[in-house]
Amino acid sequence: MQADSTNTGHDSGSRGAWARSSIEGAGAALLLAPGLIWNQLSQSHLDLYHRLLPITTVVRALAIDLAILWLIATLALRLLEAIMARRVDRRSLWLLLWPLWFGLFAARLIAGLIVAQLLSWQQLSSGRAFASMAALLFATWLIAPKGYSAVIRGLRFLVLLLGFCMFWALPMLATA
Repeated sequence: MQADSTNTGHDSGSRGAWARSSIEGAGAALLLAPGLIWNQLSQSHLDLYHRLLPITTVVRALAIDLAILWLIATLALRLLEAIMARRVDRRSLWLLLWPLWFGLFAARLIAGLIVAQLLSWQQLSSGRAFASMAALLFATWLIAPKGYSAVIRGLRFLVLLLGFCMFWALPMLATA
């Protein structure tokens, strides 16, 4: 039987698969939390410079929240990978969990940009972002299943690259 190409290619228990999932989970956590951490990580430092009282405990709590999101995203990703490892058919409905996963990222990212006042809610809402991303990936799954797996691999690689930003984001929050 041919394995599904959206699988990571590693044994589900190997150290390399866990490391990759952990970095990808870090990227997922950053995509899920922009509304929480944007003002603390942006160059304007709005919350740090424009408050009368120190907010060190608040910022450190955000660092803990981000670390918890990292753990949850990593475990969710490992669960998704375990489900996908058992699916060998390219037309399996289980593959539609990826559009939901990336749709959630798009929705949270847009919500974070709205909170940071980089977008107004009239331009794009988080619901529209979720629906657009999920519909685009669903259409790709219907039209070109081989292309779908390449798109999923590409999106996962982008989230993996974003995960390396956790190595400066978390210390920056913890030392603020």
